[in-house]
Amino acid sequence: MTKKILGLVSVLAVLATLGAGCGGGQKGAEEQVKEEAEKAVGEAVNAAKNVKGQFDLGQIKEWKNKGEEFTLSFQMREYGIYPEIKRTGTGRASYKITETKTVDKAGPWEAGAGKDIFAVYLEARGDTANFGMPQSLDQTGSDPSPQFYLVDKSGKKYSMQTAESGSVAREVGGESLYSFDTNSDKWGKSAAAFVVPENIPEPTLVIEKKVADGQYEYYGMKLY
Repeated sequence: MTKKILGLVSVLAVLATLGAGCGGGQKGAEEQVKEEAEKAVGEAVNAAKNVKGQFDLGQIKEWKNKGEEFTLSFQMREYGIYPEIKRTGTGRASYKITETKTVDKAGPWEAGAGKDIFAVYLEARGDTANFGMPQSLDQTGSDPSPQFYLVDKSGKKYSMQTAESGSVAREVGGESLYSFDTNSDKWGKSAAAFVVPENIPEPTLVIEKKVADGQYEYYGMKLY
């Protein structure tokens, strides 16, 4: 699944370039091509995410604050001829949550009746010492980057929606997290968007990181 997602990201880049080369209506054609390609990427990424119905907030190892810069370490692996693993080590990524709000629409994506798009605006970067997999800051599969979820008061868990997140990020001059290379230490704007019921009770942002095969740690931020 990871290879499929990375392949779709490559297709997205090529299609966006082709769209930019069109004659009349260049901007409109480029945006349409990018939205359609991103939809395909989003569907693949969302299908690969670990979507469980409930999450116990008692699993939170450490609580973070909005506006605070924090760094997470996570497992990275470099492969030879797959599935040969050449080395396993620790990667680092840094984040800062800057703002949150609910909206009815993100680009062409509508929340739907009785729902909101809960937008979490953030800044993120990787580290030049990172290597191998994951290659992006929104990679899933056996070598995932830190993953974002929203959890309500009852423990119900909502997965980040890739297409909506990309649209929300671009509205503030940012990009989707899957466009961020893990080995780049340049800060950039992005967003995590979740489709949730209206007036979601006591939303908590949960970040899941893989520390070893079968071992995960969780970090939380109260957004209420």
